[in-house]
Amino acid sequence: MAEVNMLNNIATSSMNFAKSLGSARLETEHVLYGILSLNSSTAARLLSELGVTKDAYKKVIFSYLKSKKVEQTQNVAISRPVSQIFAKTNQFVKKNMLKSQESEYILHFIISNQDFRASQILTTVFKIDLNKFSPI
Repeated sequence: MAEVNMLNNIATSSMNFAKSLGSARLETEHVLYGILSLNSSTAARLLSELGVTKDAYKKVIFSYLKSKKVEQTQNVAISRPVSQIFAKTNQFVKKNMLKSQESEYILHFIISNQDFRASQILTTVFKIDLNKFSPI
């Protein structure tokens, strides 16, 4: 049950972050923030050890959006990449007969595609070699 609450907290935090940025879609960078916002998650601890904290990441996102006009939005749709990440995570959990979708599985599928903005931020800003980092 704690795992379900963790995922709900990640999803809620991700959606709230996307809304606060005026985003119309939930993207990988929002989900990464949702993971980082849950300090007790394994993925957040792993990233923190590499210098990626919620506050540091938030500064990067706000810096990125500085030149963009931000408007509040009420409805945030889930982007295709995020839908794919959640689907791959579900498949992984079922295939390996795991009990739940832990944060590190979601992080794994975010960083496995270096075209995702969250992956690009981790490599370019935080200088993490994603080829040498695996949360699972």
